[in-house]
Amino acid sequence: MDVWLFKANVAASETYNAALEQHLRETLGIRFVERPGTDPAKRSIREIVGVNPALNQRWSSRRVLIKARQGELAAHFQHDHGRPPTPIEALQLAQQATLETRDAKHEPRSLAEQRAAWHAQAAETLGGPDAVQAMITAALNPDFAPSPNVDAEWVAATADKVLAAMEEHRSTWQSWHVRADAERHVRAVQIPTDKVDQWVDLLVAEVLQTRSISLTRPDEGISEPEILRRADGSSVYTVAGSELFTSARILAAEQRLVATAGRTDGQVLDASTVELALLESAANGNALDAGQAALVRAMCTSRARLQLAIAPAGAGKTTSMRTLARAWRDSGGQVLGLAPSAAAAAQLRDVTGTPAETLAKLTWSIHHNELPDWAQHIDRSTLVIIDEAGMADTLSLDTAVRFVISRGGSVPAGR
Repeated sequence: MDVWLFKANVAASETYNAALEQHLRETLGIRFVERPGTDPAKRSIREIVGVNPALNQRWSSRRVLIKARQGELAAHFQHDHGRPPTPIEALQLAQQATLETRDAKHEPRSLAEQRAAWHAQAAETLGGPDAVQAMITAALNPDFAPSPNVDAEWVAATADKVLAAMEEHRSTWQSWHVRADAERHVRAVQIPTDKVDQWVDLLVAEVLQTRSISLTRPDEGISEPEILRRADGSSVYTVAGSELFTSARILAAEQRLVATAGRTDGQVLDASTVELALLESAANGNALDAGQAALVRAMCTSRARLQLAIAPAGAGKTTSMRTLARAWRDSGGQVLGLAPSAAAAAQLRDVTGTPAETLAKLTWSIHHNELPDWAQHIDRSTLVIIDEAGMADTLSLDTAVRFVISRGGSVPAGR
């Protein structure tokens, strides 16, 4: 039970946010919009129209300190371990940063005292009490903004956006993921409070029933009596919300990646060049063990266009990739690097001594037909190392691999 409550916590949070926003809009007349300048790769943040951004920054100073310290801890982790932290490790670092930057608690205050303190801070930030009052007046009397008609056409268009968000962040999803994103879209349009749940349900159904592919095993033909079925018709012997879904685009991308992994028409290095790189690595104090050396030899001589190096953290994939890059360059080829995050790309660049960029940068340039110089020069002699491939989304990985392979290059990927 606890596991499934945890899976539903984001959807529950978005439901609360939507209800709160709707309540404030109806009772105070305020309006919310997406905060400008938000990273397009992250979820949008909605703010009250008319509230001065300087005030948000003043009252978000604690968060700024935490994020700065978290970045420092993540950089230290990457330097010490030769890889970026996993999601669980990143959460632990965030918790550590929160504790390390915590200020001592002030003496207890009454509500009136706390409100007075907030007002004083706002006046100090905005330039006086009159500026605070002007901001409040503006927030309570926002300019009218027309809302799109919420109809079947809106549901279809929004369902496409929700599906795209699912595909961008995961290869499979459940109803909880879709519902959370649906709540974000529904709260951005003018819908009466008593109709919100209805439109969210319609949007979820549109995404799951018409745009997603269920990964549930085929029905065994056993039909439970009505008393053993839930209100939605599902069996009580199934876990509510546990059904997994994917999409045709995800499946097609996975099939292309598997097919590419079967191709053996790539560049091959001379065995002596590989052995010389291994000896040079050992001479520099980075001797590879038998497994690491076998990995380098295989990636240099197998002719495979797409290869995956799977090993637990700390198993030496980074050291192997450094030697692989050295062997490839010694043979006259060029080596490039890609990674899911800027931090991982920087680490790959430092370790291998090769240019490295994020997957997002390459895929964006491909979709917008604005290839950087390094991408334009990829050819048969090019090895493009994709680090931490397991953290990349399927569609981006497929786009990058297809691009490199189409230009003749080869791709070793670490996970």
